[in-house]
Parts: sequence; C-alpha cells; structure tokens
Amino acid sequence: MLKRLKSLQYFFLPLLLFTPTQVLATYQIRDVLTVDEERHDIENVPLEARFSREFIWERVAPRTICSGNWRGYQAFWEIIEGDLYVVSVIRDACSPGEIVSAKDLFSEENYPVRADWYSGEIFSWTGRSWHDEVVQPDGSVDTTNYRYERIVFAIEEGMLKESYVEVVDGEERVRLPGL
Repeated sequence: MLKRLKSLQYFFLPLLLFTPTQVLATYQIRDVLTVDEERHDIENVPLEARFSREFIWERVAPRTICSGNWRGYQAFWEIIEGDLYVVSVIRDACSPGEIVSAKDLFSEENYPVRADWYSGEIFSWTGRSWHDEVVQPDGSVDTTNYRYERIVFAIEEGMLKESYVEVVDGEERVRLPGL
C-alpha cells in the first residue's frame, strides 16, 4: 500500500506544479437600460425575475455560445413615462444576434412589453471608483478599501419609484444627495 502511495506522488506532484494559479474570466455582456435617452449597462438580469433560466434557455437558445455571453441573450430595457419596459431581447449577443420574438418569450404581439413583474433595484456603475494604496516596507503597494459609485433605479411592480446615486464600500451603501 505504501509503495502504491509513493508512486501516486509522481503523478500528483507534477500535476500540482503545472496547475495554473491565475484565473482568467471574460467580461460578460450586460443588459442595457435606457432612461431619458441615456444608456446604462446594468448589473442585474431583470428577465430572470420573471422566468427561470431553463425557461429562457428553451425560448432563447443561442445558435452559438461565446465566452462573453453565457446567458445566451442580452435584454434591452427602457423607462417609458415612468414604467419599465423590455424593448427587445437579442439571441447570440456576441455576434450580430437576432431579436427574439415577443410572442415566443412573453406571449405578446410586439415589443415593448411592460415589466410589471419586476420589483427591486437595478444597478448601473457610473465608472467612478476609489481605493487606498498602502506602501509596504519592501516597497510594494497594496490596494485596499475599494469603493465605487453606482446609480440605483428603484422599481416597484414595473414602475420607477426613484433613482439615486450611491457609493458602495464593502457591505456599506451610502446614498449621495441628488441625481
């Protein structure tokens, strides 16, 4: 038995030595929300508040998969007269995708479709972020206390209740005055 374990070390030791320690990931294509003609890439996937991923996959099944769009689709949303609407859903968002019919997904004749099922917050990064740098005794620099700013759109049963800017610092959310 001991002999067998020793022989396994010749297999596992090189395996461990040559296993990459760095993880590479592809940026995912985000859904888009348009408010007052201003486009916002959003962090959420509001469509999944209405349908399960399995249901969406059955209806929107992409022809190809790319590493930038594992969901297989990209949804476009708009606030129209204070209400949240789905204005289109694109299959195969990495390529010139095709629009998924509103009838196939929502049993509606055409887009836009009012998103009265959605209640919650939709987040969009503003692109502003801050961090602290700490110089170590050996001269290297560590980055700590990462904070970022985002716009929050508070939606209740498909109606925009309010929007505001906040700074996120770890688990803490600090609301900024005015938008």
